[in-house]
Amino acid sequence: ATAVCDIDQETVQRLKRFRFAKLKDNPHFYMVKVNKKTRKVELEVLFEDGEFEDVVESLPEDSPRYIVVSTK
Repeated sequence: ATAVCDIDQETVQRLKRFRFAKLKDNPHFYMVKVNKKTRKVELEVLFEDGEFEDVVESLPEDSPRYIVVSTK
């Protein structure tokens, strides 16, 4: 199988720390994008204190993003 994009080890490690982080009350969100030029997954913004609506409002209208969610 051919890979569509790549994830470097630093990004993988940051996502693992994010996944296993001890959370307070609110879920945390990571906004992720795929860089078209390098074809790599990039972490764009971490929302530690906010609601899902805040994340949705910050999404660009002309470029796709993925949201990674970590909850209690």
